[in-house]
Amino acid sequence: MGIFNIKATDWTTAEPEKCEAAVIEKSVRFSGWSENTYPAVTVSVSGTEEKMDLMSWDAFEDIFPGDKLQITHQSYMITDYAVTERGQEYRAFMEPHTDDAVFVKDERRAKVRFHSVHWAWFRVNGENLSLKVDFDWQPPVKDTKGRLAWHGDVLDEFEY
Repeated sequence: MGIFNIKATDWTTAEPEKCEAAVIEKSVRFSGWSENTYPAVTVSVSGTEEKMDLMSWDAFEDIFPGDKLQITHQSYMITDYAVTERGQEYRAFMEPHTDDAVFVKDERRAKVRFHSVHWAWFRVNGENLSLKVDFDWQPPVKDTKGRLAWHGDVLDEFEY
């Protein structure tokens, strides 16, 4: 039977370092056997084979694979980031759209533990489309027709 020698380091005592990184993946992960979930944005540090995870819901909503970042990290803990260049996936996702639509339903639910979202469902060209809306958004009655504007998975406006 082997003996493992594990050296624990305190990331808070490490010197902060700045470097360039590229976003390679976004995922929601589960923590062990519990129901806890957390966001993870995996970045690859430029010029090395190092990979680090940025674990914040704000970052998860803000950045996409292909984006270039300036990160600050202490050991392997990313403490700050700034987007320096947007990738193709961000541009495709955030492109604005408008079309005729029919309102289907309104739904509030927990997307993952401690992170709730408010959704509105529409029918656009015979396809169902769910969009995130503000919590104070007042939905119309079911089957209301109107002009829908959105980008990514976020409702911009529904004129009816």
